[in-house]
Amino acid sequence: MASTPAVFGGAGAEVTADFPVTGGSQMFVEVGVGGGAGGFYGGGAGGGLSGIYTCSGSGVIAACAQVVGGGGGGGGYFGQPFPNGGYGGVAGIGVVGCNPGVDGFNSHGIEGTSFGGGGGGCAAGGAGGNGLPVAGSVGGAGTGGAGGRGSFRNAEAGAGGGGGGYFGGGGGGGGNFAGGGYSGGGGGGGGSSYTPFGATGVSMGTAPGIPSVTITWTFPDTTPPVISAPSSVVVQTTNPGQSAAVASFTVTAIDDVDGPVVPVCDIPSGSTFPMGSTTVTCTATDASSNTSSVSFPVMVTVAAFGLVPLPTITVQNPSITFGSAFVTRFTCSLDGLPPGPCSSPKNFNGMGAGPHTFCVQATQDVAPQCTSWTIVSPGKPVASITSSSVSGRPWSVSFASDQAGSRFLCSLDAAVPIPCSSPKTYNGLAVHRTHTLQVWAVNFAFDQSALPATASVDIP
Repeated sequence: MASTPAVFGGAGAEVTADFPVTGGSQMFVEVGVGGGAGGFYGGGAGGGLSGIYTCSGSGVIAACAQVVGGGGGGGGYFGQPFPNGGYGGVAGIGVVGCNPGVDGFNSHGIEGTSFGGGGGGCAAGGAGGNGLPVAGSVGGAGTGGAGGRGSFRNAEAGAGGGGGGYFGGGGGGGGNFAGGGYSGGGGGGGGSSYTPFGATGVSMGTAPGIPSVTITWTFPDTTPPVISAPSSVVVQTTNPGQSAAVASFTVTAIDDVDGPVVPVCDIPSGSTFPMGSTTVTCTATDASSNTSSVSFPVMVTVAAFGLVPLPTITVQNPSITFGSAFVTRFTCSLDGLPPGPCSSPKNFNGMGAGPHTFCVQATQDVAPQCTSWTIVSPGKPVASITSSSVSGRPWSVSFASDQAGSRFLCSLDAAVPIPCSSPKTYNGLAVHRTHTLQVWAVNFAFDQSALPATASVDIP
C-alpha cells in the first residue's frame, strides 16, 4: 500500500519588543514575508521574516526605520516510508547585528544525496542546495530561495533552497517527482538581526502556526504622586523651662499608576523640634521617577501659664493672674468677645451673675489658655430706712442695702414700684393725711428683697 508523503513548511519568524513611539508617526508590521517557495511536487515552502518598522510620516515602508526583525526557518520535505527527508534550517537568532540562519538538512536517496540550502547571511542569501536534475535557487538579500524539483526517475530528491539574507525568510524545501519514499533537501534558514533604537525586552524565535500580530499600548507615566500632609503641626507646652519638644505627623502619597508611595521627609516624624517654627519638606517619587514635594511648618510654642480655675464665687470683681516664660505681651478675651491687649493681673468689676470664661493668649501661642467660673447671688438683699425727715411739705427719705452695688425700687402709698435712689424726696404731698413709702433692694443677680423697708409720715 502506497504511503502519503508529508510536507513541512518552514516556521515563520517571531519577534517581540518594547519600544517608544512618537505621536503622529506610523508603524508597519510584517509577518511571514519572503519565505522561499517549495520545490516541485511537495517541497515545503520556507518560513517568512517578521519585522516592525516606525516611520516619521512618509508612509513608505522603505523609508522607515526597522526597530526589530527576524528571519524565518527553511522548509523541508519528509517522505514515507523512509524518514530520510531533509529538515529546514532554523533562522538565526541574536541580540545585535546579523545572525546567519542554519543550513538546511541533507536528504539521502537511493542514487545519492540531495543537499539542503545554505542559511541566510548578513547581507546575501544562502546558497541553493545541490540536487538532480534542478538545484535549489540561491536566496536573495531578504528572500529565501525556492527548492529544486526532484528527479523524474523517482530516484533522487530535489535540493533545498538557500535562506534569505539580512532579516530574510527561509528557503523552500526540495521535492521529488512523485514521492515514493525519497525526500528533498531542506531549505536554509533566513538570517536574523535587529537594530534596537531604544527597544527593550527583545526576543526572537521561530513560531509555527497561524501568523498573528499583537500590539499593546502602554502610555508613559508623567503624573507625579499626590501627597497628603498636614498644613501645619503645633506642639504647645506649658513648661517654662522646656526649649524643644517631640512632634509627630502623618504624611502619605498615592500614585495613579503605582498606587501607594512612601514619602521621605527631611525631618522624620517623631523628631525633636526646637522652640519656634521649623519647615519640614516631604518628597514622593514613583517608579517612573516622577516627583512631588510638600512643605509644612512644625511649631513648638510655650503657652501662657499660671491660670487657675476659679470656684463658684459671689463677688463681681474677680482678679486673674497669668504669665509666660518667653513673652510679656498678651491678648485677653472675656466671654467670647474679640480679644484685646491685656496685662497681668486682669481685674474685673461689676460682673453679672452666671458663667464666665476668660482666655489669654501669648503672642507666640497658637491656641489660647482659658479658665472659667460662675458668679452666683449671695442671697436676697435686705433694704433698710436710714433716715426720714419733713421740712415744711417736702419729705426726704434715705435708705440702704446690706449688699454693695444694690439698686432700689420705691412705692409711695401702694403705687407701682419704680426705680429710685437714696435719698428720695417727695414734694406736694397731700396734707392732713399719712403717707407710706416702701423700698426694695435688688442685687446684681436680680434677687429682690423679700420684704420692703417702710417709712411713714403725717403731713400737717
